[in-house]
Amino acid sequence: MVWDPLGLADLGSPATLAWFRHAELKHCRVAMAAFTGWLVATGNQLAIKNGHEGFHFPGYCSPFQTGTTFADIAAAGGPMEQWQAVPEVGKLQIIGASACTATPADALSTQRARTALRFLTVGGRATRHEGCGC
Repeated sequence: MVWDPLGLADLGSPATLAWFRHAELKHCRVAMAAFTGWLVATGNQLAIKNGHEGFHFPGYCSPFQTGTTFADIAAAGGPMEQWQAVPEVGKLQIIGASACTATPADALSTQRARTALRFLTVGGRATRHEGCGC
C-alpha cells in the first residue's frame, strides 16, 4: 500500500507506478543538489560581506577565455550574480556535464524499472505481478 492522495498510482500498470517512483527519486536528488549549491553560494555571499574569503576552488575557472578565477565568481554576490559571473563556455560545460550524467541513467532506467517490478515491495513483502510482463 502506498500513500497516494491524488490517486496517481491508479493511472496505469505497475510499470507506470515504478516509472513514477524512479522519476520522483531522480527529481528529488536534483532538487537536493540545487538547494545545497544555493546554500553554498549564499554562505559565500555572507562570508565575503564579513571579510572572509568564502568557499571556492583554487585557480582559474577560465584562464583562456576571460581569466576568471573561482574567487571572482565567489565574490560576485548572491547565487544569481555568481551564475552571471561564470563565463559562457563554463555554463555550456556545466549543462553538458549534467546532460552526460543524466542520459546514461535514463537509458538504464528501463532495465532498472523491469528489475524493480520483479521485486516491488507491497505490504512489506516482495510480490510478483501477474500480467505485467515482468
